[in-house]
Amino acid sequence: MKVTVQSVAERARVSLGTVSRVINRDPSVSADLTDRVRRTIEELGYTPLRRRKAQGEAGLVGRNIGLLTLGMDRSLSKLPVVTAAIDGIREALGEAGATLQWFDAPEPSAEPAWCRRVKCDGWLIKGAMQGN
Repeated sequence: MKVTVQSVAERARVSLGTVSRVINRDPSVSADLTDRVRRTIEELGYTPLRRRKAQGEAGLVGRNIGLLTLGMDRSLSKLPVVTAAIDGIREALGEAGATLQWFDAPEPSAEPAWCRRVKCDGWLIKGAMQGN
């Protein structure tokens, strides 16, 4: 189970704001509260999210991200602006260590047959901006 700021706050019997202020070294927090929160952080092994991301623990390394285009006519996917956007997404995910799988649902009112078989760690969904 991931240790969150919420779990630190609950264990230390303080608010989320107090935990945040202790993490950010706010001088307005009393020494007693600071000590209690810091001890709880150590006991639970909490690591602030931005530090976890820097260490790659919560990043996209090895993740599989799906891009689902809904109701987009195939001819639209060949437009330079659309291909540039998809290439940008693919490049950004690649730099973050993830892979992109692109799926299309030309008729968004019906669930595609492949939908239940596909396993992705996250989804980007783009609906067509055309007509009604």
